[in-house]
Amino acid sequence: MTGMLTIAQIQSARVDGVLEAAAEWRQHSGCLAEIADEFRVNVVGGVDRSGWTGPAATGAQARMEAELQELEAAQQRAAAISAALERAADEFRAAQLHLLGALDSAEGQGFQVHPDGSVEIPPDPDADPATTGLRQSAATQTAAEVRAAQEEATQADEQAVIDLRAATGPDVGAGGVGGGPVGGGAGGVAGEAVGA
Repeated sequence: MTGMLTIAQIQSARVDGVLEAAAEWRQHSGCLAEIADEFRVNVVGGVDRSGWTGPAATGAQARMEAELQELEAAQQRAAAISAALERAADEFRAAQLHLLGALDSAEGQGFQVHPDGSVEIPPDPDADPATTGLRQSAATQTAAEVRAAQEEATQADEQAVIDLRAATGPDVGAGGVGGGPVGGGAGGVAGEAVGA
């Protein structure tokens, strides 16, 4: 794992925008599948049914088959991108909910969570040692939950880049999902370049 996402980055990521992009890619995949089917039946099939023969016909047929393969590959890439975006959004949203639960727990116990994920217990001069120990234990557990949520979000963000590279080729990199913070910037679902 490279750089850990901050609490603020996790909280501010707009996962719904990633889901909208996934739906668009899924729609494009469907359109490309229809185009490929029509091309197969009407263009490739039309030439096959025409009875056209000879070197020009053979060359045309080979070129049309290559075009069909490109259409099919584009449809498959669109479907893979849609799936990668949906998976990223689901995993990131789960991490956001985990973080929210940990932050709510901290607030409910009167703890302060700092931007780095550390948890502070406000001083209580009237607390007995047993209560202080229990509160310290609870604060340690809360800090571990915050850290786990940060790790989950970071992993989801990094996996999104990996999945998109696999779906589209090596041209997808630090731009991650949508090129930035779910709508602009430099990377992943949370909007930071992986490793930043």
